[in-house]
Amino acid sequence: MTNAAAQHHVEAVRAITARHLGRYLELLTGIAARAGAADPHVLARQLRILVEGATVVAAHLGPAGAGEHGRRAALTLLSASTPDRRPRP
Repeated sequence: MTNAAAQHHVEAVRAITARHLGRYLELLTGIAARAGAADPHVLARQLRILVEGATVVAAHLGPAGAGEHGRRAALTLLSASTPDRRPRP
């Protein structure tokens, strides 16, 4: 989705992308809050960047390992934002 906004200078595409990323951020903020993150908004933004980056890497280099690496990175972020929890393998 980020590629669509960056590659097209059409306002309609940018608006759709912004709406999509905004809704995604709302979803991730809710998940972060339920997980007990100290600052759900910060964790949600970090997770959104992780998801978008993993999507781009998987699209350009192939999906092999992208999901597992993304999952581990997400658990690391979650662990750092919820000091009373430890990541599960």
